[in-house]
Amino acid sequence: MEIVEGKHDKPILENVAFTPHVYEIHGNIYYMHCSDETQEHSRKFYKSPTVPEAREFSAKEGKTLIPMCKECGATMKPHCMFFDETYSEHYYRAETLHDFEEKIDCMVVIGTALETTKAKTMVIRALKAETIPVIEVNMESSIGNGNNI
Repeated sequence: MEIVEGKHDKPILENVAFTPHVYEIHGNIYYMHCSDETQEHSRKFYKSPTVPEAREFSAKEGKTLIPMCKECGATMKPHCMFFDETYSEHYYRAETLHDFEEKIDCMVVIGTALETTKAKTMVIRALKAETIPVIEVNMESSIGNGNNI
């Protein structure tokens, strides 16, 4: 393994990994950070290499692209929640999401099977309110409530 040089070695602004009013509660694979989350520098987000960039690197160098942290040498972690992780404010905006959830007018659920407690609980609360429209965009319905197309 090696530290990958190039455009992935400069951190992007910390809040760039997030889009205002879009809460990707399980992260976003287009970003990554140091996997050693005990280190302060792991709070910096970096742009993930694209598939073509990884293929180009592999073809040129003859090895698999594994982005490494420039500061400590640990592997970089995709900015997406793994099953053994818990929600945090910094990585997944847990408190911000909770505060925002109190004020929503509509909920759009995209690309989840609602197998995690956080996602399922949010949808159930919105459905029980009966005043908040819930729109699901999935290949197969996970909510099973309302009209499905």
